[in-house]
Amino acid sequence: MTTTLELLAPFSGPAVPLEQVPDPVFAGLMMGDGLAIEPLSSTLLAPCSGVVSQLARTSHALTLTADNGAEVLIHIGIDTVKLEGRGFTPLVRQGDRVAQGQPLIEVDLDAVARQVPSLQTMLVIANSEQFAFPRRAEGLLAAGRSHFLTLAARGMSPSASPPAARNAAAKRWSATRAGCTRGRRRWCSRRPRRLPPKSPLNLAASAPTPGAWWR
Repeated sequence: MTTTLELLAPFSGPAVPLEQVPDPVFAGLMMGDGLAIEPLSSTLLAPCSGVVSQLARTSHALTLTADNGAEVLIHIGIDTVKLEGRGFTPLVRQGDRVAQGQPLIEVDLDAVARQVPSLQTMLVIANSEQFAFPRRAEGLLAAGRSHFLTLAARGMSPSASPPAARNAAAKRWSATRAGCTRGRRRWCSRRPRRLPPKSPLNLAASAPTPGAWWR
Protein backbone atom coordinates (compact mmCIF):
# COMPACT_ATOMS: atom_id res chain seq x y z
CA MET A 1 0.00 0.00 0.00
CA THR A 2 1.40 3.40 -0.97
CA THR A 3 1.87 6.03 1.72
CA THR A 4 1.28 8.98 -0.64
CA LEU A 5 -1.57 9.71 -3.01
CA GLU A 6 -1.49 12.21 -5.87
CA LEU A 7 -4.91 13.60 -6.77
CA LEU A 8 -5.52 15.15 -10.19
CA ALA A 9 -7.81 18.10 -10.89
CA PRO A 10 -11.47 16.97 -11.02
CA PHE A 11 -12.43 19.90 -13.28
CA SER A 12 -10.58 22.42 -15.38
CA GLY A 13 -10.42 25.83 -13.74
CA PRO A 14 -8.58 27.88 -11.11
CA ALA A 15 -7.76 26.30 -7.77
CA VAL A 16 -9.34 27.97 -4.74
CA PRO A 17 -8.06 27.60 -1.15
CA LEU A 18 -10.72 25.85 0.87
CA GLU A 19 -10.75 28.69 3.41
CA GLN A 20 -11.99 31.06 0.67
CA VAL A 21 -15.09 29.17 -0.46
CA PRO A 22 -18.42 30.94 0.30
CA ASP A 23 -19.60 28.26 2.70
CA PRO A 24 -18.60 28.36 6.38
CA VAL A 25 -18.79 24.60 6.81
CA PHE A 26 -16.24 23.86 4.09
CA ALA A 27 -14.22 27.01 4.73
CA GLY A 28 -13.95 26.12 8.41
CA LEU A 29 -12.56 22.67 7.50
CA MET A 30 -15.44 21.13 9.40
CA MET A 31 -15.84 18.42 6.77
CA GLY A 32 -12.13 17.83 6.39
CA ASP A 33 -9.11 19.43 4.78
CA GLY A 34 -8.72 19.75 1.04
CA LEU A 35 -8.96 22.18 -1.86
CA ALA A 36 -11.64 23.75 -4.06
CA ILE A 37 -11.85 24.60 -7.75
CA GLU A 38 -13.97 26.94 -9.89
CA PRO A 39 -15.17 24.59 -12.65
CA LEU A 40 -14.75 25.67 -16.27
CA SER A 41 -15.35 22.19 -17.70
CA SER A 42 -18.60 20.25 -17.44
CA THR A 43 -17.46 16.71 -16.61
CA LEU A 44 -16.32 15.74 -13.14
CA LEU A 45 -13.33 13.37 -13.41
CA ALA A 46 -12.10 10.97 -10.77
CA PRO A 47 -9.11 12.57 -9.02
CA CYS A 48 -7.80 9.12 -8.09
CA SER A 49 -8.60 5.45 -8.53
CA GLY A 50 -10.92 3.90 -6.00
CA VAL A 51 -14.46 2.79 -5.21
CA VAL A 52 -17.56 5.00 -5.35
CA SER A 53 -18.51 4.46 -1.72
CA GLN A 54 -21.34 7.00 -1.81
CA LEU A 55 -23.29 8.79 -4.52
CA ALA A 56 -25.86 11.39 -3.54
CA ARG A 57 -29.38 10.69 -4.71
CA THR A 58 -29.34 14.16 -6.25
CA SER A 59 -26.00 13.38 -7.98
CA HIS A 60 -24.34 16.63 -6.88
CA ALA A 61 -21.80 14.93 -4.61
CA LEU A 62 -20.00 11.64 -4.12
CA THR A 63 -17.26 9.98 -2.13
CA LEU A 64 -14.43 7.89 -3.52
CA THR A 65 -12.61 5.56 -1.16
CA ALA A 66 -9.05 5.41 -2.47
CA ASP A 67 -6.85 2.33 -2.24
CA ASN A 68 -4.94 3.88 0.68
CA GLY A 69 -8.18 4.39 2.65
CA ALA A 70 -8.58 8.11 1.97
CA GLU A 71 -12.24 9.14 1.80
CA VAL A 72 -12.35 11.70 -1.02
CA LEU A 73 -15.56 13.71 -0.83
CA ILE A 74 -16.36 15.87 -3.87
CA HIS A 75 -19.22 18.36 -3.56
CA ILE A 76 -20.21 20.26 -6.71
CA GLY A 77 -21.37 23.82 -6.00
CA ILE A 78 -23.00 25.47 -3.01
CA ASP A 79 -26.58 24.57 -2.02
CA THR A 80 -26.88 22.33 -5.09
CA VAL A 81 -28.80 19.72 -3.08
CA LYS A 82 -31.81 22.00 -3.48
CA LEU A 83 -31.85 21.34 -7.23
CA GLU A 84 -33.01 17.76 -6.57
CA GLY A 85 -30.69 16.41 -9.25
CA ARG A 86 -31.53 18.89 -12.00
CA GLY A 87 -28.42 19.64 -14.01
CA PHE A 88 -26.48 16.56 -12.87
CA THR A 89 -26.13 13.30 -14.78
CA PRO A 90 -24.27 10.52 -12.95
CA LEU A 91 -22.01 8.37 -15.11
CA VAL A 92 -21.21 5.83 -12.38
CA ARG A 93 -23.08 3.97 -9.68
CA GLN A 94 -22.41 3.47 -6.02
CA GLY A 95 -20.08 0.51 -5.59
CA ASP A 96 -18.35 0.98 -8.95
CA ARG A 97 -14.59 0.86 -9.11
CA VAL A 98 -13.22 3.78 -11.12
CA ALA A 99 -9.85 4.71 -12.57
CA GLN A 100 -8.10 8.05 -12.13
CA GLY A 101 -9.41 10.45 -14.77
CA GLN A 102 -12.62 8.51 -15.39
CA PRO A 103 -15.78 10.64 -15.94
CA LEU A 104 -18.05 10.54 -12.90
CA ILE A 105 -20.77 13.19 -13.27
CA GLU A 106 -21.84 15.39 -16.17
CA VAL A 107 -22.87 18.89 -15.08
CA ASP A 108 -24.97 21.45 -16.97
CA LEU A 109 -22.90 24.38 -15.72
CA ASP A 110 -25.09 27.09 -17.23
CA ALA A 111 -28.32 25.70 -15.78
CA VAL A 112 -26.85 25.05 -12.36
CA ALA A 113 -25.06 28.42 -12.17
CA ARG A 114 -28.36 30.27 -12.61
CA GLN A 115 -29.87 28.59 -9.56
CA VAL A 116 -27.16 28.39 -6.89
CA PRO A 117 -24.84 30.87 -5.14
CA SER A 118 -21.63 29.33 -6.49
CA LEU A 119 -20.30 26.55 -8.70
CA GLN A 120 -17.14 26.22 -6.64
CA THR A 121 -16.49 22.53 -6.12
CA MET A 122 -14.95 21.30 -2.89
CA LEU A 123 -12.74 18.25 -2.66
CA VAL A 124 -12.12 17.31 0.95
CA ILE A 125 -10.66 14.29 2.69
CA ALA A 126 -13.30 13.21 5.19
CA ASN A 127 -10.75 11.28 7.26
CA SER A 128 -8.12 13.99 6.90
CA GLU A 129 -6.83 13.40 10.43
CA GLN A 130 -5.03 10.37 8.96
CA PHE A 131 -3.15 12.39 6.33
CA ALA A 132 -0.77 15.28 5.86
CA PHE A 133 -1.11 17.62 2.86
CA PRO A 134 2.43 18.42 1.66
CA ARG A 135 1.38 19.91 -1.68
CA ARG A 136 -1.65 21.83 -2.96
CA ALA A 137 -2.22 23.14 -6.46
CA GLU A 138 -2.42 26.81 -7.37
CA GLY A 139 -3.50 28.68 -10.48
CA LEU A 140 -5.32 27.40 -13.55
CA LEU A 141 -5.65 23.62 -13.77
CA ALA A 142 -6.54 21.11 -16.49
CA ALA A 143 -9.03 18.38 -15.60
CA GLY A 144 -7.45 14.94 -15.32
CA ARG A 145 -3.96 16.26 -16.08
CA SER A 146 -2.91 18.86 -13.54
CA HIS A 147 -1.79 17.99 -10.03
CA PHE A 148 -4.42 18.96 -7.47
CA LEU A 149 -3.55 17.63 -4.03
CA THR A 150 -0.98 15.34 -2.44
CA LEU A 151 -1.85 13.19 0.56
CA ALA A 152 0.76 11.58 2.79
CA ALA A 153 -0.32 8.98 5.33
CA ARG A 154 0.47 9.95 8.91
CA GLY A 155 0.59 6.26 9.90
CA MET A 156 -1.48 3.21 9.07
CA SER A 157 -3.30 1.29 11.77
CA PRO A 158 -5.42 -1.84 11.29
CA SER A 159 -8.58 0.25 11.61
CA ALA A 160 -7.40 2.43 8.72
CA SER A 161 -7.08 -0.43 6.25
CA PRO A 162 -9.17 -0.05 3.07
CA PRO A 163 -11.94 -2.56 4.07
CA ALA A 164 -12.34 -0.94 7.46
CA ALA A 165 -12.28 2.50 5.90
CA ARG A 166 -15.05 1.55 3.49
CA ASN A 167 -17.16 0.20 6.36
CA ALA A 168 -16.61 3.38 8.35
CA ALA A 169 -17.55 5.49 5.34
CA ALA A 170 -20.77 3.52 4.87
CA LYS A 171 -21.76 4.22 8.47
CA ARG A 172 -21.03 7.94 8.12
CA TRP A 173 -23.23 8.16 5.02
CA SER A 174 -26.17 6.27 6.55
CA ALA A 175 -28.22 9.33 7.53
CA THR A 176 -30.96 10.45 5.16
CA ARG A 177 -31.43 14.02 4.01
CA ALA A 178 -34.98 14.14 5.33
CA GLY A 179 -33.77 14.02 8.90
CA CYS A 180 -31.15 16.73 8.56
CA THR A 181 -32.12 20.39 8.46
CA ARG A 182 -30.57 23.39 10.10
CA GLY A 183 -32.04 26.83 9.45
CA ARG A 184 -32.27 27.43 5.73
CA ARG A 185 -29.48 25.00 4.95
CA ARG A 186 -29.89 21.27 4.63
CA TRP A 187 -27.56 18.91 6.41
CA CYS A 188 -27.12 15.18 6.11
CA SER A 189 -24.69 13.82 8.62
CA ARG A 190 -24.12 11.90 11.76
CA ARG A 191 -23.72 13.81 15.01
CA PRO A 192 -20.32 15.30 15.95
CA ARG A 193 -17.45 12.96 16.63
CA ARG A 194 -14.41 15.22 16.70
CA LEU A 195 -13.46 18.53 15.14
CA PRO A 196 -10.13 19.11 13.43
CA PRO A 197 -7.82 21.24 15.59
CA LYS A 198 -7.77 24.07 13.05
CA SER A 199 -11.54 24.48 13.00
CA PRO A 200 -12.65 27.89 14.29
CA LEU A 201 -15.72 26.19 15.73
CA ASN A 202 -13.74 23.64 17.71
CA LEU A 203 -15.51 24.54 20.94
CA ALA A 204 -19.04 24.53 19.55
CA ALA A 205 -20.81 21.56 21.07
CA SER A 206 -23.26 21.25 18.21
CA ALA A 207 -20.73 21.78 15.44
CA PRO A 208 -20.40 19.06 12.79
CA THR A 209 -17.20 17.20 11.93
CA PRO A 210 -15.59 15.66 8.84
CA GLY A 211 -17.85 12.99 7.47
CA ALA A 212 -20.76 12.47 5.15
CA TRP A 213 -22.55 15.73 4.43
CA TRP A 214 -24.84 16.60 1.56
CA ARG A 215 -25.43 20.29 1.16
